[in-house]
Amino acid sequence: MPYAPMQVTFDPRGTCVLVATLGGVSAWVFDGQTVRPVAGWSLSNLAGATGAAWGMDGCAFVVSTASEVAVYGLRARAAGYDATRVAAAPFAGTLGLAPGPAGLPSALLAATATGATLLEAQGSTLVALPGGPSGLTANLGVAATTDGSVAATWQQEAVQLWARNGTAYAPAAAWDPPVPPVGDGPVVSVALAPQSDG
Repeated sequence: MPYAPMQVTFDPRGTCVLVATLGGVSAWVFDGQTVRPVAGWSLSNLAGATGAAWGMDGCAFVVSTASEVAVYGLRARAAGYDATRVAAAPFAGTLGLAPGPAGLPSALLAATATGATLLEAQGSTLVALPGGPSGLTANLGVAATTDGSVAATWQQEAVQLWARNGTAYAPAAAWDPPVPPVGDGPVVSVALAPQSDG
């Protein structure tokens, strides 16, 4: 890749990964032997990406840049796929994206330095909703489970876990957030994996 990845995210089925870079967004799959780019994607025009996330159904994805967040629908065609812009909103300072709660299937979390804003696609615009993880300083990103029920934010020295309690994300006090061992260096990224017990 000509640029270092800004964010890497799997689709809900775990079969395809989006890679956001300053040169655009690409999609990659593992065919059993090699990791290869998905043919037929026209995403190189999405320059300066700061984050990417899949929609709940895997048929749409969201991309953030330095100045906005936009939702793209994905449609199969004979020679590959078409990505069509369907909703957008000005949103500066995005540090990454993650899926929103399952109860809001068109919502997502957009990381900022003070937490993560919950955005929902309403028609052709993205609207900010209350209830995202907030009250942080020097936050570096956001990650979430595929159903958005648990989210994580992080700073250089620690990770904060958040649980969705119906209408808002609250610190998950019952869980011990991971803290990197002294000498391992700062936290630079976090991912949440699904487990059989939820």
